[in-house]
Order: sequence, then structure tokens, then C-alpha cells
Amino acid sequence: MRIGLRTVALFVASALVLSSNVPAFAVDIPATFSFTGAGLGHGVGMSQIGAEGMALEGRSATEILQYFYTGTSVAPFADDTNLRVNLLHQVLSTKIRIEALPSSAVPLQSAEPTTTNPPEPSPSTTPTPIVVTTPAPPIIEPAPVTIPLARLSAADLPSGVAPSTVSEFSIGIGDTLTLAAVALGVAATVTGPTGSTTLTANVFTLRWSGTRYLGGPGALINLGGGVSSPRYRYGQIHIKSVKSALLGNRLEITDDLRLHDEYLRGIAEVPSSWPEAALEAQIIAARTYALTKAGRVRNECDCDLYGRSIDLTYTGWAKESEPKWGLLWVAAIAATSPDLSHGLAVLNNGKPIPTYFFTSSGGHTQDVGEVWGTQVPWLKSVADPWSLDQTLNPKYATWTRSVPQALIAKAFGLPDVVSLRFPDRTQGGGIRSVIALSSSGASAMLKGEIFRSRLALPSTWLQRPVIRRSGVDEAALSIAIGKSLWPSSRSVVLAVVDTDSIPAAIAAPLSFTKRAPMLFTSSQSLDPRVVAEIARRRATKIYLIGTNVPLTLLSAIKKISRASVISLVGTTRYSTASAVATLVPGAPILIANSDIPLIGTVIGSIAAARRPILFTTTGVLPWPSARTLSTKGITVTVVGTPLSIPDVQLTGFKVDDRRQATSDQLDASLLALFAAQAESIQFVSAKFDPLLLAGAGVPTFALDISGHVGAGAKNFVTTHPALNAIAVLGTTASVDADSFTEIATLR
Repeated sequence: MRIGLRTVALFVASALVLSSNVPAFAVDIPATFSFTGAGLGHGVGMSQIGAEGMALEGRSATEILQYFYTGTSVAPFADDTNLRVNLLHQVLSTKIRIEALPSSAVPLQSAEPTTTNPPEPSPSTTPTPIVVTTPAPPIIEPAPVTIPLARLSAADLPSGVAPSTVSEFSIGIGDTLTLAAVALGVAATVTGPTGSTTLTANVFTLRWSGTRYLGGPGALINLGGGVSSPRYRYGQIHIKSVKSALLGNRLEITDDLRLHDEYLRGIAEVPSSWPEAALEAQIIAARTYALTKAGRVRNECDCDLYGRSIDLTYTGWAKESEPKWGLLWVAAIAATSPDLSHGLAVLNNGKPIPTYFFTSSGGHTQDVGEVWGTQVPWLKSVADPWSLDQTLNPKYATWTRSVPQALIAKAFGLPDVVSLRFPDRTQGGGIRSVIALSSSGASAMLKGEIFRSRLALPSTWLQRPVIRRSGVDEAALSIAIGKSLWPSSRSVVLAVVDTDSIPAAIAAPLSFTKRAPMLFTSSQSLDPRVVAEIARRRATKIYLIGTNVPLTLLSAIKKISRASVISLVGTTRYSTASAVATLVPGAPILIANSDIPLIGTVIGSIAAARRPILFTTTGVLPWPSARTLSTKGITVTVVGTPLSIPDVQLTGFKVDDRRQATSDQLDASLLALFAAQAESIQFVSAKFDPLLLAGAGVPTFALDISGHVGAGAKNFVTTHPALNAIAVLGTTASVDADSFTEIATLR
């Protein structure tokens, strides 16, 4: 790691840039945040891509289910119950049309035995023998357009009530049923060739021919009345008026279906082109989930289940009518149905469990307790390598999203967000919580799932966010870093750097001790950007650090602000470091001059740990360093090689000996010692001096001269999965788009 030289020319150039009206640094609030991640969904239960991958490897549906639902069994369970499935929620109005069932429709019960072998029950389960029967199929003919195909009743009819016992209004093909929420309940208007008729009631039930509720030719219900509207073949539809405190009168439209066959035919959670075992696993999981919801009608939706992803996606006729593939889906249902009233289900202690599932993961599924807070034994984190297979999961094995500042700020309820921190992750690798910091100094926290939802991210399996902090040089970047870390601090640590950057390294731990931004300037003249920042902060204290600082500079500093100036200036780096050490409480670090280049990467971590830095020569321990060590009377961490700091210099001191035989070994040792607990890191151009950017308080890795990430940085990222974020320091002129992309894809 090189140590760059800072000359007066640097600051003259900076001043020229300012005078040409070119901004010295960009606004410190990022315009966007970039997120890279993997997977789609909440991550709890069965990974659907994982199920597909396992099926392709030859695993059975039972094996798939028992892998994702730990400690469960798969066995027949009674499923001839009815479900109320919500089709439309809190709508003001809709239309319904009656359509004839196509002649190609598959009968509800297959006349032939299934051609696929149903999944074997779990070895641990001994189910009651069930006789499999093959009933004759009902004959369903296409309906002539002149025959009435539906009947509307002004009542909430249970499934067992015969049509003849209630008053009904007939609806035929070509008629339109318009439903609207009104003050008196539901207004149902039937419009046909001869005119319109309007009925009003609190609730209506619609039955159509070719179903269990009404005999006659087969028909479909077109809900919406359009060409692309969803269609439903089975059940009876309930239209109920509900009153919302916020929205007023609204309609809840539900379909009353039998779980065993009618409902399952319309579940559209995975493509029907998938392998048989994957389809069967999905059907069994869907059946089991529905069993846990059956019989508990929710007031807010007048349903047992929603017909969308909040529960299970139910598309009705569209699923089973897919050319070619629909037959495979129907066959898979039959393969998991031992008889007319039982279907295979996932059981724990003989009872169905909530079989949550999702699309794909980031390599492991999630433990339910870490996502939703309640532990259950069958929803543990398990490996899911199939989700990271680009062939199986081309869209979500990896993904990138750019989220604007406004949406981030709104999600956290902050005026703006300058940085995000992910303090903890789940066993499955998802983010458990997110902390946002505003430029005002305020912070807010969100749970990982809430964060994902508000930002519309595919999952919580996020790579750490990568943000750019733009600046033409280190002076501009230091100002930006200070604004991010301590936006409202009224103190400033000002390091004077000319031919070397050692004063900045000395100043960094004091910056974190005083929670004050570290800025720097030349001894010849004040950097005008630093002057502006001190004035903006209305600084009340300025800690001045440097070697042989001229009185003219001290006088200039006093003129720009009414702040008190605490001078920590020495005649040598040793005396300056000793003066600063009196204000920094941590155990000191002793390093030889020849090894200074090696602390460039970890100087930020040393600063954040509030550990003062002292220096020595190869020949003798300078008296200011020796005096400080004696005064402190605490253990000193010795960093270097036995050649750069011989044993004789350490006599009489309490020593934590971290010397290494070679510089390479020392470099690795420093990272392990000071940066092991780092929550974030930053990358800089090879032309930037890491010591001048120590105010960030994180490890700083320099790109090579070609702009590429070095092996050491890659290894550090790989071995530190808890890293929360990566910052790229510099404009696109110093760290271009290709370098930024390489950094952003680090895992």
C-alpha cells in the first residue's frame, strides 16, 4: 500500500477548480441506492425452484416436501370440504357474463386410472387403507346459446340448499350482470335483449349450469365481462356488501368450491410444464395450506382464502384449460388423490400444517422464527442450491435493482437517507433488519421483510449496497464523509498535510473520539472548501494537528471562525502523536516508520476503535513515544517486523506483540486484528491516499492501477459475510463504471 505525497500544488489546483465554478464534490445525499440480491419471495417453507431442481434430479414429491418441511409426513387426509375463495376484494362494481363451456373441457373426474404413480406416503405413517374407485364421468355438452345458464338468488346459499327452495332470476348467454355496492347493499342489474332488471339485497348467490349446484350444459362465469377477464368453471359465487370504515360500501365476491378437485384445478403457482414430482409437491402443499384455512371465514374478505398471493394464486379455468399443459396439471391432481374424498397432505403429528412456499431463495431457505417471529419445528432453514442455478432460475439467481432516494426516505419516514446499515442477518442469509441514517443525524430501523415490501425488492437476500461518494480529491471526499458520519457536529479535527499524510493518520482516532469530522489542508494556505465547511457547521472547536505548523496558518484559522482552536502541533511526528494520544482513551499502537504504508488499509478501523498511534524508528524509540507509553501505563500493541522494531525497544513496557516475520504476513495480521468486525468497507482509486480517508472509520482498499479489485480485497469480502455496505470514493473519472460494477458484484 503506497503513501501518497501531498504538496501545495494539490491545494492550488483545488482552488483553481473552485474558481471555475465546477463543484468540488457532489451532494452528499445519494440520488439512488443500488441493490444486488438473489431469490424471490419471503423464503419460508418450500422453494418452488428448489422443488423443480429436486424433481429433475429424480426425487419424489414426498422427498421434496419432507426436505423443505422438516420432520413431517405425507399421507392421505380428508379434503372433501368446501372453501370460500375471494375473487374480488373491496370493489365498487363489476360485470359478469355467462359463457358456454368449450367442448374440449376435461370432465371433473377422469374415467381412466391415473398413468402416473402417486407419491408414496411417508415411511413413518401407517394410513388407514382407502379403496380407490373410478367413477363414470358426467356428460357435459356445449350449451346452446338460447338456454338460460345461470340463476341469481337474493340470499347467501349454503352448498347444501337446493335451487328449488329459493326465488331465482334467470340469466342467459348474451346477458350482462352488473353488480354495484350501494347504500342498501348490492344492486344487481341484469341486462338482456328485452331490457334491464335491477334487484337489491344484502347478498346474492350466483349458480350456473354444469356444476354441482345447477344441472344442465357446462358453462363458465366471466368475471369482469371482458375478453381477457378471468373465467371460473366450478362452484357458486357469492356477492356480498360490506362496509369499510375507510372506503364505505364495497363488494366482496367469493367462489364456493370443493377443495378436493374444483379448487385445486385452478391453482396457478407453478408452470404445468414442470416435472411431475414438482407439480405433485406443489399440489400437496397447496392442498395442505388450504386445509389449515378451511372453515374459518374471515369477515374482511368473506372468505377462507384470498385467490391471490396473500394466500394461494387461484386463476380458475385459465389453469386447467392451458393447451397441453393443463392436462398435465389435472393428471398431477389425480396422482395425489387416493379417492374421491382424500388427498395427500403434509402432516405433523397427524394434522395438516401451514405449508408456506415461495419462488426461490438466495441459497438457503429461512427459519420462520427469524422472519415472522414464531418458531415451528417444520419451517427451518435448509440449503437450496437449486435457486442459484442460472439455468433453473434465470431471472432471480441474481438480480439488481436501483431505488431512488425519495422512495428510500419515504420507507423509513426520514427527510433523506445518506447510508444504510444491515446489522444482522438470518441463518438463511437474509437481512433481518435495516438501519437508515439521515443527513440530519436521525436514524430509523425496519425489519427485513418490511424493508423488502416497502421498496418492492424481490427478496431479503441482498448483497450489501454499493454507493458512490463523489469528489475530485481526498479533501472533497473527507468533507463528504464527515457530513455522512457527523452531520451536526460543531467540532472539527483539522490535519495539516504537506509532503506526507502522517498527520491525517494521527488525527483520525481523535476524530472518532470527539465525534468530529476529519478535514485537512496545506500549511501554506487554507483550502477554501474546508473554510466553507467550518463556516457551515458554525464550529465551536477546532483541533489542529500537524508538524511545525506556521503561525500564519494558525492565525488564518482563528480568523475564519469564532471557534476555540486546540493546538496539538508538534515539532516532529512523534511529539504530535504524543500530544493527540493524551486525548484518545484507547490502548496505543506502536508502529515503525518503515511499516507505515501497511496501515493504509486498516487506518479507518484503528480510528473507529479510538486507539492512538505512536511511531518509532528502527534504531531507537523516540522519547515522546516512550514518555507516552510510560505515562499511560497500559499495554501497547506493537505492529511491525522484528527488524523494524527490535526487542530492545520494548523493554519495560506491557506489550501485545503483533510483529510478523514479513510484510505480507503483517498486512494480513493487521486486517485480522483491526478490521475483523468491520460492518462496511470502501474502495478508492490507486491515486488516492487511504490515510487521508481514515475519517470514514472503515477498511479502505485501493484499486490497482488498472482499476481492478485486488485479491486481498476479494478475500476480505468473501470471508466477512456480515459486511453491510460498500462505498466507492471518487468521481467516475477516478473510479469508472467498469470498476464500480466489479465492486458491486463482489459476494
